[in-house]
Amino acid sequence: MKKETDLDNPPTDKSNDSQSETPVEETQPKDQETTATLTPENNPELANLLQLGNEFDPSITSFEKKYHNQNIEFDASICFMDHYRSSSKVYKTRWDFLICPGDYDPDSQRGPNFKLKNQSFSTLNIEGNHESVKLGDNIRITARVDSYEQKAVFFI
Repeated sequence: MKKETDLDNPPTDKSNDSQSETPVEETQPKDQETTATLTPENNPELANLLQLGNEFDPSITSFEKKYHNQNIEFDASICFMDHYRSSSKVYKTRWDFLICPGDYDPDSQRGPNFKLKNQSFSTLNIEGNHESVKLGDNIRITARVDSYEQKAVFFI
């Protein structure tokens, strides 16, 4: 069973004004494109990225530059998690995560790593019982492409 995780999905207004008869058309500024969330099913580049066997592959950096600030969604797993630590304190409600594409396998991993640092369960929008989240869980993740740290081999 996959846990749903939504890292960067703004809340939407779900109110329904039944007395309004005039449809409202949402408009975007001309310089902003409306783009769908990328998934392995609708974007072959993301599908290939998630299957790479080399975390130093130059296509990862190319993907990051091309799709910077774009939302992506894919099946993943929690490969590492630990309490967030600052120089003087260990936080009990803040976490560092390493997310790996695909189902959890302690002996093998494909695609780039995704690092989530200093996160709480509420900021991750995790559905269900937060105490049940653990290393090895398979999840569905939605995130915004920010940057790729090639020396550390993970997206942040």
